[in-house]
Amino acid sequence: MSIAGIHRPEQKARLRRMCALVASVSILTLLAGCADPWVDRRREAGEPHKFVGTSTDDLVSVCHAGQPTAEVQRLAVQECARTKRTPVFVGTLRYQCPLTAPNLSVFDCK
Repeated sequence: MSIAGIHRPEQKARLRRMCALVASVSILTLLAGCADPWVDRRREAGEPHKFVGTSTDDLVSVCHAGQPTAEVQRLAVQECARTKRTPVFVGTLRYQCPLTAPNLSVFDCK
């Protein structure tokens, strides 16, 4: 008799792969939601006025975990205020940012 009634090596290998998959998914689920929201706008190295990322002066993109919160809205207000405008929520795209904050909410500065 062997572990949990598993007799063949291929059954043991399948069980190990399944356990590894469950462990990986569990760890990724725990990590999703560990980061504070941030605006997806970064300065290009060596170029003081050139930015990379999905945010522009007209559209603000905020990476976050879960549903858009007051903090996400506050970041959008702060970014749109740079051009003396207010944000209008456009929508949220899933899995567009790193796993710690996978959702991307887009705001139109009006």
